[in-house]
Amino acid sequence: MKCTSQIWNLWIWFPILMWSVARADTEIDQTWQSIRDHQPSGLQLKLTLPKDHFFQGEEINGTVEFINNSQVPYYLWTGSASRFGRASGIAFFAESASGHAVIDPLKWASMALQDLGGMGTFKDLGTWDITLPTSYWLRFDQPGTYTLYAWSDRAQAGSQPKPGVQNGPSTRVPLVSDKITITIEPLTPELEQQTLAEAKAKLATSADRAEGAVELNALQTPSAREALASRGDVT
Repeated sequence: MKCTSQIWNLWIWFPILMWSVARADTEIDQTWQSIRDHQPSGLQLKLTLPKDHFFQGEEINGTVEFINNSQVPYYLWTGSASRFGRASGIAFFAESASGHAVIDPLKWASMALQDLGGMGTFKDLGTWDITLPTSYWLRFDQPGTYTLYAWSDRAQAGSQPKPGVQNGPSTRVPLVSDKITITIEPLTPELEQQTLAEAKAKLATSADRAEGAVELNALQTPSAREALASRGDVT
């Protein structure tokens, strides 16, 4: 379908076109502390990574879990992605050991298309989790040690909206996870070629195309960008 093709093209081209855009806010440590200081008791955002060592350009999937252990009702939206692949209301931030913020390659694209939410429903919050590729928010240009955390403003105070009932203005509650320390190892030519081959194979199939595109987007090498660009005319 034409609509599907347009969505795919947006998803493929935005990581390429916005590759060199840097995050404007470098004071992520102060931002984290400010949000944590005002976080409601019993409401928690938890970040889990599959491991703590990754090679540069490796796909890093972050599982974000919302937990409400309080007596206060909260609800959230469960949409998983926007039209170009990046979920709204959730983000990942990281900084190097020297205190420099990690580049967000899709920040300005996200701001321009922030109203394009993915499919989902409202859910009363007890616990709920979602796993997302952090490469849509973070681009690790250098090997080294980094601290990483998740942010979200999806949780809203009160009970979820009901069909046909007029609700008052919602109150979004910003949340941040604990910080996690990770190590990014140098990308070797052998690892690059292996990742490229596996991602290209996935990109060639309809079932695994999305996963292959995410892996190439995370790899961030000229060969990965070339492979993504070659799929820009998918129909």
